[in-house]
Amino acid sequence: MAGAKMGEERAEHAEKLDRLRRQIRVIADLFADPRSLERVEPYDNPFVPANFAMLKKMAQLMEGKAG
Repeated sequence: MAGAKMGEERAEHAEKLDRLRRQIRVIADLFADPRSLERVEPYDNPFVPANFAMLKKMAQLMEGKAG
C-alpha cells in the first residue's frame, strides 16, 4: 500500500514539475519575443486563464501596444 501511494505522489510531482517547466519556457519565450504568446495553443496552455491574460497584457506593454 505504501508503495502504491508513493508511486501516485511521484506521478503527481512529475505532472506539476512538467507544468512548471512549460510555464517557465513560455515566460522565457515571452521576454525573447512578446508575440510568442500567439503561438501558445489553448490545449497546451500551462496557465490558468487569469494568469495567461496577465501575460498577454505584459506582451502588449513590451510591444508598446498597451492602451
